[in-house]
Amino acid sequence: MPAMRYGLKVSQRATVDELRRVWRIADDEVELADLNLETMVWTGRRRLGSSRVCDLVVRDWKARAASLVDSVVERADVVTFSAAESGWWNVEVLQSRIGSAELYDADLTAVHIRDGK
Repeated sequence: MPAMRYGLKVSQRATVDELRRVWRIADDEVELADLNLETMVWTGRRRLGSSRVCDLVVRDWKARAASLVDSVVERADVVTFSAAESGWWNVEVLQSRIGSAELYDADLTAVHIRDGK
């Protein structure tokens, strides 16, 4: 994976708002691919619908109180995933590796995890 892609350097902290400028993300839809970050932070009570995140390598992904609806997370390699108070509805997590997931007070409905570790 390249050390720099779309202006984001490895070990850089990236928020959804910063990624929105790079990928021209719609208000409630995200499509991210080929990211290698130290930390990714999705702040606030953000609702992401019909979104796709694939080929993500991140050490620390924070998504407290985020809502992910009708979305796919594919080939993600995440060491720590912190998503307390989040909501997941009709989400597929495919071929992904998540070291630890903090999901207390999360609402998980129709979440399918397949072919992962």
